[in-house]
Amino acid sequence: MSGLEATRRIIACGEKELYLPALVDYVLSFARSARPKVLFLPTASGDSAAYLDTFYRAFAGRDCEVTHLALFDRTVADIETHLREQDVIVVGGGNTANMLAIWRVHGVDRALRAAYDEGVVLTGWSAGCICWFEDGTTDSFTPDLGRLGDGLGFLSGSACPHYDAEARRRVVYEREIAAGMAPGIALDDGIAARYEDEHLVEVVSARASAGAFWVGREGERRLEVRSIARDPEEIAAELTAMAEEDQRMRRVGTASRQWDAGVDLRNSSRLSGICAEIGLPTRSRDGASAEHKTWLLGQHAEADVGFQREVLALMRAEPAVEVCPEHLAYLEDRVRTHEGRPQRYGTQLRQTADGGLEALAMEDPEPRGRPTRIGRTRPARRVRADRASSSDG
Repeated sequence: MSGLEATRRIIACGEKELYLPALVDYVLSFARSARPKVLFLPTASGDSAAYLDTFYRAFAGRDCEVTHLALFDRTVADIETHLREQDVIVVGGGNTANMLAIWRVHGVDRALRAAYDEGVVLTGWSAGCICWFEDGTTDSFTPDLGRLGDGLGFLSGSACPHYDAEARRRVVYEREIAAGMAPGIALDDGIAARYEDEHLVEVVSARASAGAFWVGREGERRLEVRSIARDPEEIAAELTAMAEEDQRMRRVGTASRQWDAGVDLRNSSRLSGICAEIGLPTRSRDGASAEHKTWLLGQHAEADVGFQREVLALMRAEPAVEVCPEHLAYLEDRVRTHEGRPQRYGTQLRQTADGGLEALAMEDPEPRGRPTRIGRTRPARRVRADRASSSDG
C-alpha cells in the first residue's frame, strides 16, 4: 500500500444482497481495483451448488473476476494468500455456527483477518452479516433463534439480520440483549451497514421501506439510512428487457429446437431482485404491462419451481384488482404440474400423437374455469390451442 495503512472495511447486509443490483454496485464501489477480484465463501450453506449459481448470476455482466472458495471439497492449499489477493470477499447465508467452526478448522478466520487488515472489503448477509461481530442472534441451534456467542469479533457488539422479515428476530434480539448480550445493530432485508476501521460510517438501503436500528437494553433507536434504491423507470426498463429476451429466446428456440435455459435462470434471479426491491409489480402501482411481464417471467422460471411458488404466493396475497385472474390460474396450474399434482384450471396442455392438444391431469374432471377474481370462478371455456401453446404460457 505504498507505506499507507489500508482502510479496513466491512459492509454487513441484512439479506437479499445478491438479488439487489444497487447493493452489489455499492459494495463494488469500494473495491481497491478497477476490475475487482470477488470471492464467494458459501461455507454456511455447505457449499451449496444453488447458492454458487446465484452468486455467479448476480455478478454476470459486471467487469469483475469472480471465484469461490469451497471447503467441503477443498482445492486451495494456501488460503491466507488466496484471500489476501482478493478485492472483495462475499460471505453467504446459512448456518453461522457451523460456518465459523469450519473456518477455524481450516484457518479461514485468520486468513480473513489478514485480508481485512490489508484493505480487502468483507461483506455478506445473514450468517455473512453476523459473523463479523462479537455476537448475534442465530437459528444455527434452533429455529426459535438464540445467541451465537462466538463471532469473529472484527467489529464490537452484536448484530441481527432479517429484522423486518422474521417476526421473532426483534423479540429474541431484545431478549438476549436484556439477558447480557452486547448491544448492537439490527438490519432489515435490503439494508447495508458500512464500517470503516471498526466505526459505523453509513447505512444504505436498496428498499424504500427498509430500516436499521441500534438496539440496547433501553430499547431500539432508528438509524439514519441513505436510499440507494433504483429509479422506478430503471426497474420498468429492466422488466421490459427481460420479457423481450424471454420471448426472443422462445421464438428462436422453437424454430431451432435449441432452448437456452440460461435465459430463464438469469431472469428468475433478476425478477427475484425486483420483488425484493419493490414487492410484486402490480397493476395500480406499476401498470398492467409490468404485471403481465412479471407473471410471464415467473411462469417461465422452469428451472426453479421454488421461485415459481414464491411468485404465486405474492400474487395470491394481492387484492383481486392488482393481478390478472388468468395469470393466477396459469401459474397455479404450472406450479402444480411441476410438483406432479393435478392442475385446477386446465391451462397446461400437451400434444397428442395425432397433433392435437389435451389438458394434463386435472384435479376435477369438470374444469373449474379461470377465476374472474381470486376465490371465484366463471364457467370453463375451451382454451384456444394457439393461445395455450404460445410462448406467453
